Amino acid sequence: MNIKFEKLLVRQKAKEITLNIQKELKPDDDWWFKSQVQRASISVIDYIAQWYEKWYDDAKVKLYLVAMWYNTKVINMISLGKDLGYLTPETANHILWECINLNKMVYSLVSKIKKKNEAEAPKVQ
Repeated sequence: MNIKFEKLLVRQKAKEITLNIQKELKPDDDWWFKSQVQRASISVIDYIAQWYEKWYDDAKVKLYLVAMWYNTKVINMISLGKDLGYLTPETANHILWECINLNKMVYSLVSKIKKKNEAEAPKVQ
């Protein structure tokens, strides 16, 4: 594959979410909260980028699952940020919608990798 990981749609979506979070959380918001949600969203991008360098499907699946875990953490924290008043309901709902769609995209890739592995596995009789 000669595609750079920056061009992967799933990575572009993760980056867009991270940039939205960075833009929407204000400097005067709770430093700890802001730091945690930003770090979690950056971790999603990092694990997707690491996937690109892996040759073995099992390693790819593990990295994608970790990316989904971090994205779920972002979902939880954005929901909390809305309740704390750090984000408007409209902004939080937009980011939550994007995060949910990202998890669907990642899950779809994991499913495709697993189906490919099952198809290529030797049949035991």
